[in-house]
Amino acid sequence: MSENLRITDIALEGFRLTREQPRALIVWAGLQFLISSLIAAVLIVAVSPADLAAYQAIIGNPASDPVAASALFQRMAPVVLPLGLLALAANAVLTTALLRAVLRPAEDGPLGYLRLSMDEVRQVAVSLLGALLLVTLMFGVTFVVAILLSLSGGTSGAAMGPVAVLLPPLVIAVALYPGVRLSLAPAMTFADRRISLFRAWPLTEGRFWPMLAAYLLALGLAFVVWLLGVSLIGFISVAIGLALGMGLQGVQRALHPDLSSLARYFGGFMLLTQACGAVFQVAAGVIATAPAPAAFRALAGRVGAK
Repeated sequence: MSENLRITDIALEGFRLTREQPRALIVWAGLQFLISSLIAAVLIVAVSPADLAAYQAIIGNPASDPVAASALFQRMAPVVLPLGLLALAANAVLTTALLRAVLRPAEDGPLGYLRLSMDEVRQVAVSLLGALLLVTLMFGVTFVVAILLSLSGGTSGAAMGPVAVLLPPLVIAVALYPGVRLSLAPAMTFADRRISLFRAWPLTEGRFWPMLAAYLLALGLAFVVWLLGVSLIGFISVAIGLALGMGLQGVQRALHPDLSSLARYFGGFMLLTQACGAVFQVAAGVIATAPAPAAFRALAGRVGAK
């Protein structure tokens, strides 16, 4: 087992991958674009325009009425839940493709490491188990804080104000440690061809801080790439829109996803900008998530079961 975990090498794994595998990146972006377009098309066809407008308003306003939001999501559940499963499956396919590219680069193919196999099924399972564990932990922290406040008589409005501010970062901080320690579970699951959640824990013993540093560096770089992509697409769109005589307001309307009809959503150069946006979105995602399998490769000294 390697004792040296080089933070910069791990953090820059995504950049190495995008440089060496540009074709795979384009294929992954194409899949991301197709899935996003399919989800949008199903929403437009299967959900009423009024509910879609309310949905967009709620998404853009975190302070929306929770009762109205709950009623809306209940009405949309028959459509949204299957789409959520589709998004989960697509994410598992893309995640497994990334794991292949990092851990088994010789398995490249015409579809850029994309497959449909038990590897993808296991990634769905381990992601659901990990999410369930972290959500349970966060709810547990929230419950304990509520109990302590109740016992101390600190449930008054004056006391709840600071708690509302401090509770979210506290929950995140508590979930951060197990999140980092278990971050190698997808890579180990892929390498060993069996679901490995807690088996990844000993592998990260004593390496929390360098792994966290590598992940934070990668997230910062991914944000920069995403921001540059958004800025570049916006600049080009404005230039094209002004050349076509649309004006700044016309360009702004054209760039805002309109779910009122299929023609409006896929019309104009919205389709082009979303396709370009998918490339930068996938690139940022690769940069942010590639460090974990790279860390597994460095720490385990293997890419398969022993």
